[in-house]
Amino acid sequence: MKQLLLTFLIMLTGWVSTAQQVEQVRFFDNLKAYCGETFPGKVVHGNPFPGVTDMSITFEVCDETEIKIPFVVGENKSRTWILTMTADGIQLKHDHRHEDGTPDRITNYGGTSTEQDENKQVFPADSFTKELLPRSTGQIWTLSLDKENQVLTYMLHSNGRLYAQVDFDLKR
Repeated sequence: MKQLLLTFLIMLTGWVSTAQQVEQVRFFDNLKAYCGETFPGKVVHGNPFPGVTDMSITFEVCDETEIKIPFVVGENKSRTWILTMTADGIQLKHDHRHEDGTPDRITNYGGTSTEQDENKQVFPADSFTKELLPRSTGQIWTLSLDKENQVLTYMLHSNGRLYAQVDFDLKR
């Protein structure tokens, strides 16, 4: 009911103007349902973290426009995914920090979803990312939610090829 009311209010105010944007709100709300919880992950494609098998995500901060999800890889706690609802859709940014909390030189890269439904969002690299990381021109991140099997999948495609896939077990 809350999701339906939020969707109606957003449509009424003109913030959401298409069916695809309504799907973005539903996807965002689906993820917010996990707020406060931590889930284990495993690499199912590629080798983005050689030698590391222990990883997890925590849905740490969830409000009406932002979800922060720290992604811990082994002992490395430098990564946080930030999902933000904007007028253009859901924006995914990768926030990388040093142990002292200062931003890494390579941080805040990502994009805004272009293909979406309530279970999947696709984020091509934005202009900031392409300038920061010229090799990222063909990069696309995907988050997909399999509610039946309770799995969140994070994928990175580079130049049309799957580079890495990590699945997170959302079973409580």
